[in-house]
Amino acid sequence: MKKRVVSFIMTMAVTIGLLGGCGSEKASDSGNGTEEVTLQFLANETTLLTRDFWQMVADRYHEQNPDVTIELIYQPSSNVDVREYAKTLLSTGQFPDIMVMTTASDFVSANALLPFEESDVEMVKSDYISKIDGEIYVVPYKIQTGGVFYNKDMFEEYGVEVPESWEEFVEVCEVFYDAGVTPIVMGLKDGWAHVVPYSLAAANDVLLDDPDWPSKRMNGEVSFAENEGIKSSMEKYSLMMNRYNVSDKNSMTYDQSNEYFYNQKAPMYIMGSWVQGLDVTTEHDFETGFFPLPGENGETVIPLWVNEGLSISAETEYPEIAKDFVRFFLEDEEWAKVFLETEQLFSPLKEPVEYESTALHKEVEQYLNEMEGRPNFFDQVGDNAWVAGVSDLLTKTTLDVASDESVDIQKALEDLDVEVDKILESQ
Repeated sequence: MKKRVVSFIMTMAVTIGLLGGCGSEKASDSGNGTEEVTLQFLANETTLLTRDFWQMVADRYHEQNPDVTIELIYQPSSNVDVREYAKTLLSTGQFPDIMVMTTASDFVSANALLPFEESDVEMVKSDYISKIDGEIYVVPYKIQTGGVFYNKDMFEEYGVEVPESWEEFVEVCEVFYDAGVTPIVMGLKDGWAHVVPYSLAAANDVLLDDPDWPSKRMNGEVSFAENEGIKSSMEKYSLMMNRYNVSDKNSMTYDQSNEYFYNQKAPMYIMGSWVQGLDVTTEHDFETGFFPLPGENGETVIPLWVNEGLSISAETEYPEIAKDFVRFFLEDEEWAKVFLETEQLFSPLKEPVEYESTALHKEVEQYLNEMEGRPNFFDQVGDNAWVAGVSDLLTKTTLDVASDESVDIQKALEDLDVEVDKILESQ
């Protein structure tokens, strides 16, 4: 396994060299004469997407556009996600020119984002372009999904198979639980990772039959507390996060969760498909598999993260140069390859991006090709996106339920309805 890690690092080093050596005539036409231009870019620093990683695209663009400097900024710590930091920057008058965007609806209501023209996004498949009130505010640069990553060796050792229904999934968890093995690892300390398992449960219990449920809730047609699918998904979520989770979940970070899984202390890790990148770079002595969290009687849909991409500030002094950088980010072949390969992501582009994919990637891809997908519950897009503030309430409610098995779910949902209605009334 150590050879795999070294091989990946060597491949990245060679690719970085390619990034520094290739040129693009198209981008060089986007400069503003001889004027020196600096654009701030809020990137999303993660375990794999490090500062050195993001600097690669900034340097590559600058090489081909010498009059333009991309100044990178990042969220201040691992427990502050990029969407929250963007809100802070907006409220303090420090909103960047370009940013990694995950919840455009939170910023559209403040008139903070510049709309893109259809011609700006012509390289992206139409299925992945979302609009709010008819306008495009995010250019998606990757497609992700979520599910259960599992240790194939431990499944074989304990005589369990990949479950095809929720009932079978519980049976698998009980086998490990009865043997004194923690079935699932999910640290809660960073305050964001916990939304993934709830998104999986809600995809099956809510969005399978009613993909427009979020917009109906915002229109006052339905409620959290009175919806059986919401209650069912929250109960399943509580079971996963409390009975089957690690005992020190509240103090465990996302990085520690990764270590826990790859040290074979838990057979299952419910997370987004970006784990594929960690599977390449993290030394381990077992084969990792993947399956979607199954629904009742095997009725299962797969959640999709199609919300994340690049947005531009409505106040930028250089909108055309900012748009050119966004196009470069998606269309530069060498950079696109590195960007997608690092986390083994799926591309939203019309033209395929070829890169070396792993066996695990092919396994995830097969499910994506065979199953129906739904934009994940937290990160809805377009006119189905939650209005500003509602996603934060959902994050808090699910974190409360995941942190304490004694939480009264019915009351938590009733309280959620009250707070959501307050936001809706203020819009």
